Amino acid sequence: MFVVVKMLSFVPFVVAVELYRKKNPNFARNVCRCAIGLYLTLFTILTLGVNMA
Repeated sequence: MFVVVKMLSFVPFVVAVELYRKKNPNFARNVCRCAIGLYLTLFTILTLGVNMA
């Protein structure tokens, strides 16, 4: 189930970024960087929250 949910949330993002990359590479790069930063931030906060409780 974990893999299915990860794929359903990851694949549409990759497809969208690839479509935008052809038209505006800088925008696609910035969106990817923001998404990575957001993912790492949320992962850290939620991991600490679960393990500190």
